Amino acid sequence: MYKVLSIGFGNTGTPMVTIESGRETVCYKLPYEYSEWAMTVVECANMGEKLVPGEVVFSLENGKYYADTVSYTHLTLPTIA
Repeated sequence: MYKVLSIGFGNTGTPMVTIESGRETVCYKLPYEYSEWAMTVVECANMGEKLVPGEVVFSLENGKYYADTVSYTHLTLPTIA
């Protein structure tokens, strides 16, 4: 699981991800197969739905690439006055 700070594209259209790694911030090129996911994240941000910064799990299973965002549900309990 990685703390993803931003998603974008390089000059050649390569998907890029910036992650927090300890005290460092590091930018990595992602495999081309993550392009559609990266574009979706960028489009969501342009519509006001920010998926990053957040935690993301990148995986490769049976030849398919996956990027799963980890969300936490915040439960607000009613208070009794």
